[in-house]
Amino acid sequence: HEPPRCPYRTPAAEDLGDFAPHARTSAAEPAAFTFIELFAGIGGFRVALAALGGRCVFASEVDPFARGSYAANHCGERPAGDITQIDASSVPAHDVLAAGFPCQP
Repeated sequence: HEPPRCPYRTPAAEDLGDFAPHARTSAAEPAAFTFIELFAGIGGFRVALAALGGRCVFASEVDPFARGSYAANHCGERPAGDITQIDASSVPAHDVLAAGFPCQP
């Protein structure tokens, strides 16, 4: 029985091998580095850093619609909410911190 596929893992993306976004995000595979993504939006930094061999260990985004899109783009992984409400001790150890500048309407 084949495991369910994530929306971004199309056959075309799989053909790209190492250059496919998220090609090396599996927790079972060793990561070149770990990272967290603050003000994550829909996960743009995650796509880039995962393609470089990193594994996301934490993400935070305050906007509920962006969190929903992030979950749809990243196999159901939903970022934590408002970073100002998250206890710093609950953020996992990481090698790289990526942060998108918050967008204001």
